[in-house]
Amino acid sequence: ILGRPSRELPEFRLNDFAKVKAEWERTHDKAVLARNPCLSDPDWRAAMREYIHGLVRRAMDEGGAYVYCTGDEMSLTSYRSYFDFCWSQWCLARFREHLQDLYGNLDELNRAWDTNFATWDQVVPMTLEEARAAANPAPWADHRSFMDDVTAEFMAFTLQCIREVDPAGHCGMSGTQAPRSGNGMDWWKMSQAFDYYHSYNTEWSNEMRRSFAADTGVMQSPYNAGYWQSGRGLEYNMWWCLLHDTIGI
Repeated sequence: ILGRPSRELPEFRLNDFAKVKAEWERTHDKAVLARNPCLSDPDWRAAMREYIHGLVRRAMDEGGAYVYCTGDEMSLTSYRSYFDFCWSQWCLARFREHLQDLYGNLDELNRAWDTNFATWDQVVPMTLEEARAAANPAPWADHRSFMDDVTAEFMAFTLQCIREVDPAGHCGMSGTQAPRSGNGMDWWKMSQAFDYYHSYNTEWSNEMRRSFAADTGVMQSPYNAGYWQSGRGLEYNMWWCLLHDTIGI
């Protein structure tokens, strides 16, 4: 669903992540920290909505799909890699609104962050490098939690776009990634955004999603029967899936 729509419209996955990371390490220009595509960019989101609608309509012509997959091994960055996304104009504006809801006023923010911003427009987070050198890394921590929210909200938006055409459709990722502070994979938040995963059990994350299912309704069918699996290990995986509330393998 989130694969390459066209040459003009970038897909969700960052195929140039290594190049972007190298540019940041070379220049430390914070303009490089703006993700492309930015998950808060209204024009890109509008174009993606139209693209998703088209894909789902074609599926509906063939009887629909039980599960629509966003893509394989996706994250805010690349797999589990860390990066200080996103400093785009749209994400920074949303971040400041989030902070106003969180702290109420600028005085409380400055007190919590040990900063002295005079206006909300001046408020920016910290990079990881800055946080490591700071006595108070709260600006970095708040930004990372916020970007987990942004990632989950975009995935919820994807499911919403699908259900605007196929109200019974389910959606989720394939090849789920381990949770990291920079890759957007907060599985409590993501389990509320999507309702189905073709999952990897990276760092026991199948158990995270299973434990959240009573509150979120999230379903998963782990990759426990493919790749190198065989023999007694495969038998164990079958029983593991049965006893851990998966709905498929």
